[in-house]
Order: sequence, then C-alpha cells, then structure tokens
Amino acid sequence: MSDLPINWTSAPLADLTSKVGSGATPLGGERAYKSAGTPLIRSMNVVFFGFKRDGLAYLDDTQAAALDGATVAASDILLNITGASIGRVTVAPTDLHGARVNQHVCIVRPKRGLDYRYLNAFLSSPKVQAMIWADNTGTTRQALTKQQILGFEVPLAPFAEQKRIADKLDTVLTRVDAVNTRLARVAPLLKRFRQSVLAAATSGRLTEDWRTAGNSDPATANSLTKVPLPSGYKRLAKQSFKPTKIPYDASDLPANWLTCTIGELYETNILIDFADGNHGSLYPRKEEFDLKGALFLTATQMSDSWEVDVLGCPRLKSEKANQLTKGWATHGDLLLSHNATVGRVGILDSPGEDVLLGTSVTFYRFNTNYFSAQFGRIVFSSLFFQDQLRSVMAQTTRDQVPITKQVSLNLVVPPLKEQDEIVRRVETLFAFADRLEARLAQAQTAATRLTPALLAKAFRGELVPQDPNDEPAAELLRRLQAERATGAPASKTGAGRGRGRKAALAADL
Repeated sequence: MSDLPINWTSAPLADLTSKVGSGATPLGGERAYKSAGTPLIRSMNVVFFGFKRDGLAYLDDTQAAALDGATVAASDILLNITGASIGRVTVAPTDLHGARVNQHVCIVRPKRGLDYRYLNAFLSSPKVQAMIWADNTGTTRQALTKQQILGFEVPLAPFAEQKRIADKLDTVLTRVDAVNTRLARVAPLLKRFRQSVLAAATSGRLTEDWRTAGNSDPATANSLTKVPLPSGYKRLAKQSFKPTKIPYDASDLPANWLTCTIGELYETNILIDFADGNHGSLYPRKEEFDLKGALFLTATQMSDSWEVDVLGCPRLKSEKANQLTKGWATHGDLLLSHNATVGRVGILDSPGEDVLLGTSVTFYRFNTNYFSAQFGRIVFSSLFFQDQLRSVMAQTTRDQVPITKQVSLNLVVPPLKEQDEIVRRVETLFAFADRLEARLAQAQTAATRLTPALLAKAFRGELVPQDPNDEPAAELLRRLQAERATGAPASKTGAGRGRGRKAALAADL
C-alpha cells in the first residue's frame, strides 16, 4: 500500500486483533435450539452496518458452555465466512455481550489502538468485499479461512484519525440510511396509487365528469343481450359449466353499467372464447422443447405490471405442438395466470404467431364490438376482481382458480365508448406513475452507490482532513506488534463440537 496518506501505514489483520475465531452449531442443529437462554448469532443475523434480530437462536447453559471459545464481546466485529452471505459484516450489539456464534460467523476482535468502527468500515469497503468474493482463480469463493482473514492488509490511520473517519461515516451513513428509508416508502405509494386508479376506473368515479358532460351512452350496458359472433369467426367447441355464487362489492355503479359473470359474457357472445393450457396427459415434457417450434407461454413469462415476455417463451417442438388442440392464444387475447402464481394479467402481443399456453394461464378473447381487452385488463387487475380470486383460493388448499371457477367470477361492464375513455385515462395516469418509478429507480441506484463510494473515499484518506499533529500510525503499529511479541501464548481452546465436527476457526490468536 505505497499510496497511503501521510502518517498512515498498513499491517496484516493478525497484528491488529486479539481474537479471530468462529463457533459451531449444537448437536441436533436447529431442533436443539431453545426458546430462551444465551443468544446464538447466525449468518442471517449479520447485515452491513446493522443487526437483524429475526431468527436469533438461543442455547441452554450446557450448549453455551461448549461454545465458550466463541463468546462475543460488545463491539466485536462479526464477519460471515461461508455461503451466499459471505463477507457481510457488522458490529456486535452491546446487549449481545456474552452471545455465541456458529460456524458461519467469525468473531474479529480489534486490539486497543484500532477503532472497531473503523475496522468494520474497512471490512465493508468495496476493495475488501471484492477480495472476499473472488479467490485467486477469479471464481466465487465458497468460504474464508482463518489464515485468509488474518492476512487481510489493513490501511492503518493514526488512531485519532480513525475516530474522525468513524465519526464522519456514522454521521453520513445515517443520512444515507434516512434517504434509503424515504425512497423505500415511495414504491408502496406508487402501488397504492395504481390500485386507487383501478378502483376509480372500475367504479365509474374516474369518468364521472366525462359522463356528466354528456359523453356516455345511456342505453348501452344496463342489460345483457345475446349478440352475434364477429363475422367469419369460428368458435372453439362450446363449453358448458356450472356457475356458483362468488361474493363481490360493486355498489353505486353508474346507471348504465352492469355486473355479470364471465360465464354470462360467454353465453351472450361478448366473450367469444376462453381456454387454459391444461393438456392433461399430453402436457409437454422437458425433452420436447427445442430452439424451434411453437411459442409456449406460462405464468413465468407474465409479470405483475402487465408485461408479457413473448421473447422469453421457450419453444415446443412442432411435432408435439401439433398434437395439442386447446390453449392456443392469439394476438390481442387477454391473459390471466390462475395456478401457483395467481392474478397476473396481460395482453398477448404476438402478431403473426399464435402462442400455446401452459396449464397456469387462461386466455380470454372478447368480441371487441362490445368489450375491450384493454378494459378487461383493467378490471382483471383491480381489487374488485383480485379479491374474488382470493375468495376462491381461500376455499381450497391450493393456490389456483381453475377455469371451472373462473366462469363464476364477476366483471363490471360499462358502455364500450366509456370503456375506451377509461382505458385512455388509466394509461395516462399509469404512464405518469411509470415516469415516477423510473426516477425512483435512478435515485435508488444513486443512493446504493453512496455507501461504497464513501467507504472507498475513507480508506484513500479523502473523507476527513489529516492532522500533522496526530501520532503516526507507524508508532501505533510498533506498540501493537511489540505487545503481540511479548504477550502470553494464545489459548488453543476449541469451540466445541457441532454436528460431529470441530469448528474451523475457534482458536484465539
């Protein structure tokens, strides 16, 4: 570290710590945990610049005694050393003095002369995290060994400057946390805004002024009358079903709106076809997919924001697809996911190529002279409709609303002209929300970069000014090294056994 600021030096972590060690899991694993007693800190509890108490386990006195070598002191540094959370690091909370750690968490105890907050910030910095996550071959590291941790080269500032850096980071990162907290509140607000728009759209409130201005057709939709199918359209095999009552709330609708079930729309030819991809014993197997063939769409290709990823659809071999006669959706059909992932809605955008549906999706093909698929997307996405889906699922043990139940779901039907106006207004308001969401994403990205940037700046010596009157770090390091050389031999006490093996890092230095 030749580019260190004046009065700084560097040293391996071995020279700056009095303990580096991890613990173990009691015999029996999670089943052996107690409801109270000595806390056992696990990797899930360790988060950057914080501590997550959810999932904190407890040990009885005998279990804790077996882990005496992995006892936490207030202000110890806790470092995750294995698995997906490797590298996460934090300061042990004061009230967890005397807790134990398991084999996935390493205690790093700084000597006097190394500010614990400074060390925590260093281990959290981008350079150290990159080093932790990649081993010498450039692949993802699976675990940190004790020797690797002891070998971390620490840029050592004068002790007084360490405190100034730690104090500054405490202040600035608190502000960053506040910014992140405020930004995190925006996404739920946008979600509520969209639901409010949908509620207004499906209750008539969104177009109340439009109707008052005399734009609405007073005679259209206050009764259901059978209408002809679109010219030249050949309907799929006529479906029969047994409707049931599904409760819904649609009070105070405009006088020329009506409510009816999906089945009733089908019987009057306003819904001209609907089908899912339940192919029974012919359902495709993994080996029947290829790079060429028919597009095969499941709920995976649908999102909660009306997107349908046709380009992400796998393709089913043509010889297999040609055996399947139902579940073929066409451009402009309304789609609803109804199995496992229930309630996603979208409109299929696939001109020139029909799409075969999986068992989790139903298509709805409306007679566009009477009902708009774009308006249907609004109704299907509203709480008015989604609450009905939840009501059906509450009566079963599975997250699904089969097509036999879908026919009894209720819709609101305004006159076609008002449907079009509702669609226009909803799209305008949603576009406004999309712009806000894009700006929010930009702000969150910028905020996410703040902490790494501040930490990198801190260990370049650029966060706080240097004071030439500070004792040089080299003098501090000499004292720490002399203390290590003349100190008593480190204890070799193990940290107990866990699941039949000793903990890897349980010895003190």
